[in-house]
Amino acid sequence: MGHVIAIFGTLIALNLGFGYWLSEQNDVAEPEEGVVEVEEVPADPAAVPQAEDQ
Repeated sequence: MGHVIAIFGTLIALNLGFGYWLSEQNDVAEPEEGVVEVEEVPADPAAVPQAEDQ
């Protein structure tokens, strides 16, 4: 049973290390310029909640 724990622990450590290394490599690369899409949606007067005067 100890061998199984050692193998899984090693695989988890390798996975975390590789993920960290890959994220560092990705951070060094030139960041791409973001694209924002805007959609104009007309407000439906029936869907707008009305403020109640109390």
